[in-house]
Amino acid sequence: LDPVEPWRILAITFTNKAADELKTRLEKMLGPQAQEIRASTFHSACVRILRRDGERLGYPSGFSIYDTADSQSVMKRVLRELNLDEKQFPHKAVLAAGSALRRLLGDGGYAVVKLGPAAYNRLYAKMRNINRMLAWAHATAVEELLEKRPACPRVVIDQFAPTEATIARALKPRGRAAKVEQRHKAEDDIAVAAASVIAREIFLRDIMKMGEELFGPPAEGRENVPAGSSDPRVAALAERMVAKEGPVWLMNHCKAHFRTTDKVLAACGKSRADLPPEGQVVSSAMRTPKAENMV
Repeated sequence: LDPVEPWRILAITFTNKAADELKTRLEKMLGPQAQEIRASTFHSACVRILRRDGERLGYPSGFSIYDTADSQSVMKRVLRELNLDEKQFPHKAVLAAGSALRRLLGDGGYAVVKLGPAAYNRLYAKMRNINRMLAWAHATAVEELLEKRPACPRVVIDQFAPTEATIARALKPRGRAAKVEQRHKAEDDIAVAAASVIAREIFLRDIMKMGEELFGPPAEGRENVPAGSSDPRVAALAERMVAKEGPVWLMNHCKAHFRTTDKVLAACGKSRADLPPEGQVVSSAMRTPKAENMV
C-alpha cells in the first residue's frame, strides 16, 4: 500500500492537553513530517474549516464565537442598561429594546445601512464577497454617523474579517480620519451591543412587513414569516411562493446566492437559469469547491 501523504491526515481529540500530547507523540514517531499532520481538538478543526468555507453557510470568515456565558453576559448587560426584564427577551422584547434605544440615542446618535433582498442581491452580484459587502456597509454607516457626530474620535467594529485591512480599504474620508478598531467579541462594548439590538429590531420589523405583504394584516391565527434561515419552514414557504409567483420572487425576498436557493428552485422544477443575471451569481465556495481530502 502507498503511504498516505501527511497533509491528508486529520487527527482529532477533545481537549487541548490531549491535542498537545498527540502532536508530541507524532513528532517522536515521524520526525519533521509530523508537522504536516493536522492534529487538533474537534472544536479547533471545525473553526478552521468554518473560517475557510463558512461562506457556504452565510458566515463571514471573521465570525466571532460566543459560548453560552459570553452570550448571556452581553445580553444581560444590554437589557440591564435598558431596564428590561431578561425573561421577556423573545422577539417582542427585541422590538421594544431596539425602539427604546433609538429613542434614547435620537436621530443623531445612530446610523443604519439597510439592504433589502433585491438591493442585497444586486450588490452581491457586483462584489461577490460577503466580507467586502460587510466592510462597505460598516464604512457607510461609520461615515454617516461621523457626519452627525464629527467629534467622535473612536469607532469600534465587531470582527467580521480576518484582518483590519478589509474595513480599512472600505473606509471613507471621515472614517479614515478616526481611530477604527475591529475587535473580537466587540459586543462587550455597550455601543456595539446596542447597535446589534437595533439591527435585529429593524430586521424583525422587515420580516413583519413581509408577513403583511404575503398574508395580510396581523390577525389571530394568521401565518407568519419565520425569522431564522435555518427554520425548515423558510424553504417550504419559498417553494410555495415560487410555485405561485415564479422564480423571480426569490430575488425580492431572499439572499439568492446561497445553496438554499438552488434547493428551492430544484423542488419547483426550476434552476438559476430562470433567474435574472444577479440571481445566477453564487457564493465563492460554490463556484470553486475545495478538492482537499482529509482521511
